[in-house]
Amino acid sequence: MTPFKEFRFWWRRTTPGSRGFSAVCAALAVMLLAWIALPTESSSTTSQNVAAGTASDQSGTGTGVGSNGGTGGDTTGAAGSGSAAGPRVGTGGPGSGTGATVPGGTHDTGPGKPNTTAPPTAATCTSPTTLKVGTILINVAGLNSTFGVPSPEDQQKIFEAVFDSVNRTRQAGCVKFEPVYQTYNEFDTASVRAICLNFVAAKVFAAVVGFLPLGTDDCVMQNKIPMFEIQPIGAADIQKYYPYYFSVHESLQVVYRNWAYATKQQGFFSAAKGFKKLGIFYRDCQPDVNSAMLKYLDEVGVKPAQISRFNLGCPGNFASPAAIQQGIFQFQSAGVTTLTIDNDIGDVQNITKQAQIQGFHPQYVLPDNGLVGATGSVQFQPDPSNFDKALAITPDAYWGANTGLAPPAPTKTCDQVLTVHGVPKVLSTSSAYGGVICNTLWMLAAATKNAPTLARDQLAAGLQRAKSVPFSYPFGPNDFSAAGATVSGQFWRPLTWHKTCVCWKVDDPVFRRFS
Repeated sequence: MTPFKEFRFWWRRTTPGSRGFSAVCAALAVMLLAWIALPTESSSTTSQNVAAGTASDQSGTGTGVGSNGGTGGDTTGAAGSGSAAGPRVGTGGPGSGTGATVPGGTHDTGPGKPNTTAPPTAATCTSPTTLKVGTILINVAGLNSTFGVPSPEDQQKIFEAVFDSVNRTRQAGCVKFEPVYQTYNEFDTASVRAICLNFVAAKVFAAVVGFLPLGTDDCVMQNKIPMFEIQPIGAADIQKYYPYYFSVHESLQVVYRNWAYATKQQGFFSAAKGFKKLGIFYRDCQPDVNSAMLKYLDEVGVKPAQISRFNLGCPGNFASPAAIQQGIFQFQSAGVTTLTIDNDIGDVQNITKQAQIQGFHPQYVLPDNGLVGATGSVQFQPDPSNFDKALAITPDAYWGANTGLAPPAPTKTCDQVLTVHGVPKVLSTSSAYGGVICNTLWMLAAATKNAPTLARDQLAAGLQRAKSVPFSYPFGPNDFSAAGATVSGQFWRPLTWHKTCVCWKVDDPVFRRFS
């Protein structure tokens, strides 16, 4: 995870007060806190359900208008439980084969709505249907370069290159995409709704990139416009907005599920690896995510009596050193041998440094929900000795270069698409933004091409018919074939931290998955 992705991931879930403080810091170019401040759920944005139409209509234009928790510990944690209707998103353990039902829905029919008949195939297409795509260009308060992301102008060049390739090669079948660009300032809450309503007025068929983390994507999806995000999204949101919410990334619950089962498979919950008790530092900003970790631990045999948890609350930025020290003392007293960190991207450095000072040397086992990116960046590296041999379970292709691995094969295809238009290759920027955009538009194209009918509410079915989409670096493989699947991240591979290089290395290059 790059600093830009870390920032967006945090900003989506932090408190409004912390956002305001960080905005002031951004104006002063003090962006360090924004990278590591921690998550809370953002409030929902509501909007009127405005009808949208075909891409043949005139495009709309316009510009945007204008709790800190306490600390405390408990020595045991009970496994969470619960079920819900909607798409299957990481429910049940590997091999369960069970999931909730997928809600139905009527096609977007009526005057000015997209064609609801099955389009001709690319081979038989003589006159492609033009569909507009709301395309969000990210402006991080004018400080894009700080986060390794291209400027809005360079982002548009990347989009133009990939849109051109998708249209020329008929990747979306008998459909041609026409971008409708809107620039989104990550620090400007007022612009979210304005941009959304511009998309509604332009009658876009779908939207890409998303408003996260500053604002939610609610407005777009409430207007039944499919949103293809580039960030991890939670299972509850995926289910709530099905079939209109997609992401080239994963759901956080899937990350935790893979982590629990993979960590067990790697033997780190066994006596042979020295396991006796698991310590969990956690932030309580997203209780459903906390519950998911406990649920999957219970499924793999790590019971409440084997768990000691310490709540760091939900502060706007760093947890206090006193809280971390208290948690480490609790873990030492409880006989913790293995440590993980739940929903807390920014405190790894301080946790490992305090643990080293207090003579606490656990085996770290981490889900990659942003922790790998934070620990892999120079600014927030953990204590090398304390963190040595830490295990992480990741769905992404990041860190393969440290092991001498080639990037995923589709990266070459994306590079060719970009260089034809004079755009730098995928690996030329730390954010690999060209790869992110290739993957996002390829995913939209696959969903459109395979949709049973050319209607917004059929894109999820189209993606499931496509089954998978070859992804460029920085992402790993995917499988969209399951009922209700609209996000990536089903596969995983292990990484280990090495103090000799102060870096992560891939233990096994093969991506695996649990059924």
